Formats: sequence, structure tokens, C-alpha cells
Amino acid sequence: MTHFDNFVNPEFIFNEAPIGFISFEPSGNIVKGNGTFYSWFQKTEAELSSENFFKLLTKGSALYFQMVITPLLNLRSYSNEINLTFISNEENFDALFNGKAYKDEQGKIILINAYLLKIIDRKKYEAELLLAKRMAEESLNSAKKIIDDNNEQFLKIAMNQSHMIRRPLANMLGLLAILKDIKMPDEGENLIKLLELSAEELDTLIKEVVKQTRTPE
Repeated sequence: MTHFDNFVNPEFIFNEAPIGFISFEPSGNIVKGNGTFYSWFQKTEAELSSENFFKLLTKGSALYFQMVITPLLNLRSYSNEINLTFISNEENFDALFNGKAYKDEQGKIILINAYLLKIIDRKKYEAELLLAKRMAEESLNSAKKIIDDNNEQFLKIAMNQSHMIRRPLANMLGLLAILKDIKMPDEGENLIKLLELSAEELDTLIKEVVKQTRTPE
């Protein structure tokens, strides 16, 4: 005998499993449940055994069971992961219903065994994920707006600065045109040509900047 034996015997596993187990008749009369299922309602086995399974459900879930789950059990004898809402003294909760029906020789359901997985934590995590996603989207939109605003501001500055630079540049080009008509030493003419070439390159660059700022996205 090992020190694990108390935790792996069938009775302990049945009662302490992290999922609820319930066995009930088609009418809803509870035949047996495990300790986990009883704890959800804060009732003993004796108290809950006298209850009807369908009365533990909200009206909407009880109606859904009769209209959807029961036909499924009749048709294929099982039903997996269907969300049901249960009534509790503390707070109603949702659980995933996984059921298997057992039938007599005439094919009539005589017993339903069901495993129920409480999904309070999962819904909480889903809500947190949705909130995190929404916050991320809002942050992304805010960042995009800041970038767009900065780009727009940059374009305005670029346009204004390009016009401001082109005014003195136009004056320089005009003066250079006048100086070319004046007789100067060869060295002076070479300097004027070099200055004219630099001014034309700068004028070309400014025109390209203006062109880029006016190009639609």
C-alpha cells in the first residue's frame, strides 16, 4: 500500500473530481451525484437527491434542454459541451453539459449520465482577453492617430520650409544670371559656374521634397 492509495481509489476520484457528475432519469429525478456537484449548490447528497435536475436550471436552460438536448440524446445517445446555466444560492453559474443516455430494449431512455464542467474561470479569462484586445486596439488606434497627426504636421512644415528656402535661392539664381553677363577673370567665372551648379542641385532637391509632400498616400 502506498501513500497515494487514498487519492486514487474510485470512490475518492468520483467525489473529488474537478468536474460535476450527475445521474438522473429523463423526468429529471436525480439518482446520484458526486461531491463536486453537490458542493456547487451547498447541499448534501440527501438534500439534492430529492431535487429535480431541471429545477436546478434556469427556465431558459431547462427549456433548451427539453427542446435541443433531449432530441439529441434520443437520436444519438450523447451530447457534448452544451452550455447550461444553473441556479445557485450564491450566484448562478454556467457549466458545459456532456451527457450520455442509456436506453432499454425498446430504445426508450431510462437514465442519463452527465459530466459538467464549470466555466466561471474560463468566462473570466475570456472577458479579460477581450478587454486586453480592446485596450490593445485602442492603443494602436491612438498611436496611429499620433503618427498621422505628426506626419501631417511634418508635411506642413516641409511645405512651409521649402517655400522659405526657395525665395532666397531664387534670388541667388537671379544674381548669378546677372553676374554671368559681367566680364570677370577666368577664376571668377569658374567660381560662378560652381556656385550656379550647386544652386541648381539645391533647387532640384527642394522641388523633389515639395513633390513628395504633395504625393497622396
